[in-house]
Amino acid sequence: FLAYRALNKKRRVFVKNYSLYLALNTLSIYVFFKMMEDYFDKEAVYRFDLWLGENIHLIWRPWLSKLMVFITNILSPEILLAIALLAAIYFFKKKNWYKAALIFMSSAGGLVLGAIAKWLIGRARPSGALVSESGLSFPSQHALMALIFFSLAMLIFAKKIKNKLLKGLFIFSNLFLIILVGWSRVYLKAHWFSDAAAGYALGLFWLTFLILVLAVVIKLFKDKKYGEQQ
Repeated sequence: FLAYRALNKKRRVFVKNYSLYLALNTLSIYVFFKMMEDYFDKEAVYRFDLWLGENIHLIWRPWLSKLMVFITNILSPEILLAIALLAAIYFFKKKNWYKAALIFMSSAGGLVLGAIAKWLIGRARPSGALVSESGLSFPSQHALMALIFFSLAMLIFAKKIKNKLLKGLFIFSNLFLIILVGWSRVYLKAHWFSDAAAGYALGLFWLTFLILVLAVVIKLFKDKKYGEQQ
């Protein structure tokens, strides 16, 4: 009975400390499957995809198109992955195992998860894109990787910024870049709107899933180590 009470207390503490991540994890996987369901069943989001795809050219401007191409290239999944892996190596050398593991597993694992989802769903890209693209469309790897990369940046560095104005500006800049990357893919007709939304959702699901799993592993390891010392 005492063991059950102790276990139940630990569970309540864990849920309290990680309630935001649990909520985001649940919400994100719901959004991902909703985007997928709407595509297969040709529901509201699918129809919005078609409408936006047919009308996006109305806001095309030469200067804006060049900017969107620059953004989609400079913040590509490959470049963000390379930076993330360098950061993981840095933290590994500093013996910060948690950050090294979280960065490596979320970035590399996220792209693998996205590739599997593309293969399983098999959605074709929109026609008439302003950039040359190959492969399948759903979900957007650009959106997925941007969500993971810039969320990691906020998680790792935001708490180190003491000035509230600078911290707010840092968080806003990262959120803006996340949105900008996904919008650039839709603007260029490299992806449907729901591809970008699903990429964000899958990236958020994977990142929060890893945060929760690592938190459980660390807690179990500490409890085991404490028990061995008794």
